[in-house]
Amino acid sequence: MGVFYPVQPFDDEMASFLEEMGAAVPDSEGPSRNPTPAEVRAVCLALPDVKVEFNIKAKSHWSAYIESTKRDEGTILNMEKFKGAEDKPLPIMFEKGSPALILEIVKRLSKLCGPLVVIPDTGEAPIAVTSTASVKKLLKEWEHTAGGE
Repeated sequence: MGVFYPVQPFDDEMASFLEEMGAAVPDSEGPSRNPTPAEVRAVCLALPDVKVEFNIKAKSHWSAYIESTKRDEGTILNMEKFKGAEDKPLPIMFEKGSPALILEIVKRLSKLCGPLVVIPDTGEAPIAVTSTASVKKLLKEWEHTAGGE
């Protein structure tokens, strides 16, 4: 059984949640929002050394299966509430997968959407990801990865 990683935009409510959980709260980089399917597609296709397959069913389902071609890592990215429009911001969730790969994707999305927060369904503290974040540093600081990968 794998971990699910919902991703939420960073806002005042999320800042309070991060504080409550003992996680670092970033300085706000401006407004934050969910990504669009088109943005997720572009970010995934720009990742180096990965193979991406999309599973899209009009008005019901949008997923990206992401596999590293160099390392034994991958993840599944699901867009929630997809209704067929690729230009509408939607919540995303990663299903299982490599925390390093997930954080790299979220960092790239945050360049387009503002800071985003990854929340493992394990009950461990979430982590805020900004466009300038170091994935290595995030892995070391994140309770979920217990010292990094």
